[in-house]
Amino acid sequence: MTNLAWAYWLLAPLAATVAAALVVWWRALRDSGRAHPAARRAMQQHQALLAALSTADGRFGAGSEPHNMVVQLVGDQPPAGREMPPAS
Repeated sequence: MTNLAWAYWLLAPLAATVAAALVVWWRALRDSGRAHPAARRAMQQHQALLAALSTADGRFGAGSEPHNMVVQLVGDQPPAGREMPPAS
C-alpha cells in the first residue's frame, strides 16, 4: 500500500474541491431565475451611467474626437523621465 501513498495524499484536496463545486452548483441551481436586489440595482445604475455617457448617434462622449485621459491610481509612479499632468 505504500505505492499508493500519493493517491491518499491527493484524496483530501480532491474531495474538498469536488464538495465545494457541488455546493456552488447547488446554490446556483437554487438561485437561478432570481435576481438579487443588489445586482438589480447595480445594473440599473450601470444602465443610467451608459445612458448619460452616450450621445444621440450612439457614440460615447461629446464630439467626434476621442478625449485624452490620464488615470493615476493611488501609489502609481509616473514613468522615468515623465511627469504626470496636473489634475483638472
